[in-house]
Amino acid sequence: MDTLNHPAFQAAVAPFFVAIAVAFILGKIRLLPQGIALPLAWLSTVWLTIGFSFSPLTSTRKIVLIALITLVIGVVLDITRTQKKSVMWLTSFATMACAIWIIWPTLQRQEGADYWSMLLLSSFYCLWIVYTSHFSAHKAKASSVAILALGLGTGVSALLGATAMIGQLGSAFAAAAGAFITLILLKSEVKTGFSFMLPASSLIALLGVSSVVYASLPWYALAPLLLIPALTQAPMATAQHGWKKILILALHILPLSAVSIGITFYVSGAPPI
Repeated sequence: MDTLNHPAFQAAVAPFFVAIAVAFILGKIRLLPQGIALPLAWLSTVWLTIGFSFSPLTSTRKIVLIALITLVIGVVLDITRTQKKSVMWLTSFATMACAIWIIWPTLQRQEGADYWSMLLLSSFYCLWIVYTSHFSAHKAKASSVAILALGLGTGVSALLGATAMIGQLGSAFAAAAGAFITLILLKSEVKTGFSFMLPASSLIALLGVSSVVYASLPWYALAPLLLIPALTQAPMATAQHGWKKILILALHILPLSAVSIGITFYVSGAPPI
């Protein structure tokens, strides 16, 4: 029981092994989109930490509820093989609306410039992260490295911003994405898709917004993460193949996570013990 309660096990070990096991099994039996291994792995961290009770409906529990909805939507999009830009815009705006729903208790207490800055920054951050992430949804290497970087940058930054729970939930995405990268490097057949990218990008964006609004993470610490999804489409990344592509992507994208973490550490210092 002590192992199950350890933060490192909950945020890293459990989601990694759940993702790698589910992705491997689904890759063999092909009953459901393989990408659902990532949100299911993340939900294992939820189960080990806050559980699945939705009363009272706190901001974190709202995110868990959204996770379940985006998981279903992602599966439907993969099964129907829908890749229209209109769907990408719709899911992006839906995530933006979810962000407003999550921060509303704090937002309604703001006035003037504080109200509009919180509203617009939260909305834009979620819209941009989700929309730009969709372009790499069906590219297993690019999407896995992108979610690894986004989860790492969000999770560690949230932890430094004195938000341990959000830190664990963000880091769980990084661990689960790392499982997909491991399978790719082991030359297993890996597919991601919307069932992978929609829950991951939406929830990571919402976790980032929550860590700013409900803790001490500064907005500008998240700014470097905005470039991560777009960089997966850069020529230097798309020109490579195999493990070289993963290496090139990591060398260009992970420094952005490090910058985000470095900014937070400079502002907030080490996390409380």
